[in-house]
Amino acid sequence: MASTVLFWLTSILLLAVAAGFVLLPLWRRMQAEGKTESVGNLSGLLDDASTRALLLPLGLVVLMSIAAYLFYARWGHINEVRFTDLYQRSIENSDDPQEAIALIREITAHTQAGEENDPWLWYFLGQNLSLVTQYGLAEITYARAAELLPDGRDKAMVLGQLALMRYLDGEFVMSEGVMAAIQAARELNPTEATALQLLATDAEDRQDSNAAIGYWRLLIQASPQSELAGVLRQRIAEAQQRLQTGEGESSADSPGPVIEVQVSLAEGLQLDPEGWVFVTARDAEQEGAPPLAVTRLPVRSLPTTVQLDDSHGVAGSSLSAASRVYVSALITATGTANAQAGDYRAVSDSFTLGRQGTVSLVIAEQLP
Repeated sequence: MASTVLFWLTSILLLAVAAGFVLLPLWRRMQAEGKTESVGNLSGLLDDASTRALLLPLGLVVLMSIAAYLFYARWGHINEVRFTDLYQRSIENSDDPQEAIALIREITAHTQAGEENDPWLWYFLGQNLSLVTQYGLAEITYARAAELLPDGRDKAMVLGQLALMRYLDGEFVMSEGVMAAIQAARELNPTEATALQLLATDAEDRQDSNAAIGYWRLLIQASPQSELAGVLRQRIAEAQQRLQTGEGESSADSPGPVIEVQVSLAEGLQLDPEGWVFVTARDAEQEGAPPLAVTRLPVRSLPTTVQLDDSHGVAGSSLSAASRVYVSALITATGTANAQAGDYRAVSDSFTLGRQGTVSLVIAEQLP
């Protein structure tokens, strides 16, 4: 409530200041004209004319303010302002079930009062439901939030939370529903944190240290300076030590296929160095299937050579599951691995795994 009140007080103050810039100079000019020209019988007429002249811009200021509010309510982000307090309270509440219950009631009231198309209401409702261990209900609200959000990193994040709720509600089983949500999240953002953490946890449970290390490396790549990255580096070192001593080698005996991909920009092509390149391998014999392996690197690192292997698998898929594949490199302004108009992409011919040598991709083509 406090932030909403602050928003309106600030809006009124700014409106008053803006009106002052218009009305104060006009008032001063009219006063000066009134003093020099108010003589004889003309004085009253001039005062009356000055008053009418002042009322016109004042009325315009009022009408413009009303119009601005109506336009903002229709096309702006007024819901974000109205619900800022609910969102902030949800973010700050990590260990108070009573506060979570109060927030659940308040947010539910909004979803039942005509705000059911606001994805963030559903998201924060799910967050509070998960705090009181109502994972099944949280799953429903996260699914609704994902349905309302456009494709992008926000939707990937919500899908990651959906996968987590299904995992917890299913008593820590990587079910088809969990894997489907993970796959959908990573198609939008291959380094979505919750999805990767679930995959790493599952790999640890299966004592597949190589797979777990691969997922941990992707998490570190997404946020190399975070506190989590430091913890994961330690876990990687411990897992590698176990592999050297012969423990946890479910996939160590068979490292699987490796594709070496050389990626570069066409000569003269200048792109945003802060953008991202997604290098992807797909099954050539299954059109439309999810990627088998994905890695991400910054545009500024080009030209470079990367390796794709089973540690870069997506939602349980891996290179080992295919015989013929093709690889692609995509530079996108959206920050997701889904190709869209205006993106730049290079695609290789299909090849048999193990016989390809280094694959060269020169990015030149812009998608129509």
